[in-house]
Amino acid sequence: MGRNEGDGTGTVLLVAEVAQRNAQFVNARYQYPSSSVNDYHNRMVRKVIEIPNCSDNFNKKEETVRLKGIWRPIFGNPQTVLTGIFQSPYPAFEMEEPLKNLTIHASETLRNNSNRRWPLNPNQEFLKKSIRRITTYLFAVYVAPIVAVRQVKDSVESLIGHTKNKIQGLLSKKGKENVNIKVKITANGKPAAKYSCWDFINLENNVVLQVNEQIYDVTLNAPFVQSVLLPKVLFIENDIVPINLKVIHAVDHMCKYQWHKSKDKINWEVVGNEFRYKPKPDDLDYFLRLTIYPINRQTEGPIFQIISENEIKQLYLPIGCPFEESHRLTHSKLQGTSFRVVCYNILSERYTDDGFTYCPEEYLTIDYRKHLLLNELRGYNADIMCLQEVDLKLLQPFLGRHLVESGYVGVYHRKGNRLSEGLATIYREDRFTIIESKHYVLSMEIKRNPLCKSMWQLLLANNEAKENFLKQATSCQITVFQENFNKQMCLVLNTHLFYRPTDNHIRLIQIGVIMKLIEKSYTDLEKRIKKPPLLILCGDFNSKPPSGVYEFMTKGCINANHPDWKPTGKKRVKGFSLKHQFQLESAYGTPKFTNYVGDFQGCLDYIFYDKCRMNKIQVVPLPAEDILKENVALPSQVFPSDHLALVVDLTWSI
Repeated sequence: MGRNEGDGTGTVLLVAEVAQRNAQFVNARYQYPSSSVNDYHNRMVRKVIEIPNCSDNFNKKEETVRLKGIWRPIFGNPQTVLTGIFQSPYPAFEMEEPLKNLTIHASETLRNNSNRRWPLNPNQEFLKKSIRRITTYLFAVYVAPIVAVRQVKDSVESLIGHTKNKIQGLLSKKGKENVNIKVKITANGKPAAKYSCWDFINLENNVVLQVNEQIYDVTLNAPFVQSVLLPKVLFIENDIVPINLKVIHAVDHMCKYQWHKSKDKINWEVVGNEFRYKPKPDDLDYFLRLTIYPINRQTEGPIFQIISENEIKQLYLPIGCPFEESHRLTHSKLQGTSFRVVCYNILSERYTDDGFTYCPEEYLTIDYRKHLLLNELRGYNADIMCLQEVDLKLLQPFLGRHLVESGYVGVYHRKGNRLSEGLATIYREDRFTIIESKHYVLSMEIKRNPLCKSMWQLLLANNEAKENFLKQATSCQITVFQENFNKQMCLVLNTHLFYRPTDNHIRLIQIGVIMKLIEKSYTDLEKRIKKPPLLILCGDFNSKPPSGVYEFMTKGCINANHPDWKPTGKKRVKGFSLKHQFQLESAYGTPKFTNYVGDFQGCLDYIFYDKCRMNKIQVVPLPAEDILKENVALPSQVFPSDHLALVVDLTWSI
């Protein structure tokens, strides 16, 4: 418990953070109460299983252990980083007044206590070998963080000394040269300076921190809200959930949430007590405040509050969106040997902060755009949809739920297994059955997949290109479908290549890796079914014609002297030849644009199909440019994305 602040005392919260290094971290969000623990476990197991070669590191199911409602499989050798954050309301640690509300964060997982949580329940010796360092962050509001790092074998005295020097260095920059900083830690009334950092984080109780005359009790491993945001635009009858919520060392289902509304931000009225809140009509023109109570099985952490920037608005959807004209050509579902494919980059919310200044904020928010997206996708009556830049938080609670109601199911993978947006391949359940779907992270495949060995060896000779390629999260989905009535097999690619205009050479390598994977999947499937399957390749290729990528896809080869191997700037890349076995055609050819923003208009998106096995019936025409320019560019009040949807009807011969 903390002492009264008036007599120069306070409370310190000591919390834990665990980081995985040189290992793949898997995470599945658990939202209470909308998700059960069993649902969470099943999602986590699926994510584990889809990682290529994960069985090399651990048994997929047996070592996914249950942790009192929290599941966290660990890959490889875990290394633990202890992170400490001192937070003060006073700028630059002004020592004229005592510090208040100090918060320290260290590690719960390392405490030798049966009630503490650790994913694999390792013994003390295992932990000592796994932990490499203890890090202390000192953060004063309005100034940059101070970071002090010490090995766990070092003494607490060393950590304190380093921390003290960091504070004094900051004060010196503020012109306070002669401030005498005294930092002391005691345990059970005795100095703790001689402890090792390892022993320090295993102390049970009665730990006190003193900075000059200010004294703080240390509460070990209290839960703590590190960050949270609310949507900038709030609409009536649209679920509101915290954005970028990060709470450490809390038990999800024990945490409490409370929503208030206010006209003046002074007098507040309670309106909800759940994780999410759906504003009612009588909430119009009110501000919202969210209060979070982080809790674990041992204690409660500091309360966190955030107030919305804007009042709640009424959602008004436009009448007569341009895509409704396209729906005139897709009002009927296809059958027999014909089927409809959609390729669409729907614009992730993570990319809307910059570059769309011409679009009013209320039309840019996903809570507005998601309704247009749903109406547009439903109206195409597609059999297969390949979507890019799909936010998981959009797919799970909204888009996926409504598409399921319309008869669709699908597979989703986060980009690179780590970003908040990714690829979704969605299909009509009454037309197709999914046989298998695989997700490949290209930076991983080029290093370890034997199919890519020659490309990897050539890339090693271009160090700058290699480093650029390996840091990209670019991935692809390769899905095998079986048509339910004719039993026709179909191989479908969904991908989103690297975006930077100057890096055509990176995209060439990416598509080279993808086509190696496609050829292997195609050959394996052909052997299994004793005949060639259908082949469709969809995506945002971020490549304008006549780029090397487009030439490679449509001509089947590209030589080492192609101009795209020489990116702009000082970099020079030694090119290499690429080839594939298919005869592909772009369903739309090379339209003037599929992406239309303020400073760029061009063709980036394609649906390629194997013209030896399929014929094109029709494509849905893209809107005329004057329609796109009515609101400057995309997105807008009537267009939910900065890209246009590609829609093609194909047929195959039996």
